[in-house]
Amino acid sequence: MYQKIIVIFFFLASTMQLHSQVVTVENAGKKAMNNFNDGIEYVMQADFQNALEAFQKAIEAEPNFVDAYIKAGAASFELQNDSLTLFYLLKAIDLKPDHDVGVYKKLAETEQRLMLYEDAGEHIKLFLEHPKITGVTRRNAEQFLISIEFAINAVKNPVEFNPVNLGREINSEYSEYFPSIAADNSVMVFTRKIPQEGEANMRIGETSLQEDFYITTNNNDVWSASQNVGKPVNTRLNEGAQNISADGRYLFYTLCQSPDGFGRCDLYYAIKFGDVWSNPENCGKNINGGDWESQPSISADGKYLYFCSTRPGGLGGHDIWYAEINENGTWNKAVNAGTPINTPYDEQSPFMHPDGRTIYFSSNGHPNMGGSDLFYAKKGIDDK
Repeated sequence: MYQKIIVIFFFLASTMQLHSQVVTVENAGKKAMNNFNDGIEYVMQADFQNALEAFQKAIEAEPNFVDAYIKAGAASFELQNDSLTLFYLLKAIDLKPDHDVGVYKKLAETEQRLMLYEDAGEHIKLFLEHPKITGVTRRNAEQFLISIEFAINAVKNPVEFNPVNLGREINSEYSEYFPSIAADNSVMVFTRKIPQEGEANMRIGETSLQEDFYITTNNNDVWSASQNVGKPVNTRLNEGAQNISADGRYLFYTLCQSPDGFGRCDLYYAIKFGDVWSNPENCGKNINGGDWESQPSISADGKYLYFCSTRPGGLGGHDIWYAEINENGTWNKAVNAGTPINTPYDEQSPFMHPDGRTIYFSSNGHPNMGGSDLFYAKKGIDDK
């Protein structure tokens, strides 16, 4: 009798262990693996929604399928569903903490987006403890840790920030961005993404959109209803990332896929005579190259043009460059802004303050709160 009870006990114990054991791609069942492989195919097509659904089906078939949890977390991360990412990646670690060290980095990135900086710091440290994390991967993780430590300190020392919506005269159902204001605050130009001409009555999700410039004037701190800048500046191509000069007469901007361009996106300018804009002109080969140039900012004295480029010769990624104008009105060859502004990562959206000494820009290469943050740098007495 007792022997029979003992046999039954060990049978039940082994069955429970079988059901609770961790499942990987090496021992997953056929149904789970079919769904898992479907998810991989969707990922290769950058179809992360269907990928997530496939990985979820794999988890339904095998509730302890650690690889499916990891992939579901990665798909959720791409979909920017941070809470779901957190759930799947924490479950993967709970099932098998040492299965894939990359989970800790992805988890830390998710926690950074959720502003869970303390947790992010703990998990990126665990990632760095792994002996196989070397080279560029280690350097990137170390840079990430510096940003996390900066964020933890910044949260403890908040800065007041109270943005004010500019209202319906400026904002619309479409996207408005890249505002640029004249030095006396009298004129503002911004980019709006609107339906292609002839498709205005179609819903946004059913039509192609293009970028155009809109302009508004300031009267006693009240902005007028914005108006399309119109031809010849706006075309059926994408005009964007503009900067209006301090006196409001020169408009420097980005134009992509232009027939007379030197690269994918080039810098152009137009001059305002009264209420009429001139035909735009390319800023020339000393500024534009075979790569991507965008986001110009002209200094208040008109002598320097700052912009963002992916051209060779920089420190890496997107860098900030600048060119000086000659006495004859042409631009000298562009020069990289160098360190400490540029890093091996991405620096973009330069804006030179009217004081001519302070530059504002975005970067994900300097210690930050996550993603790209705003920074500024000042020239010293030696102009460096």
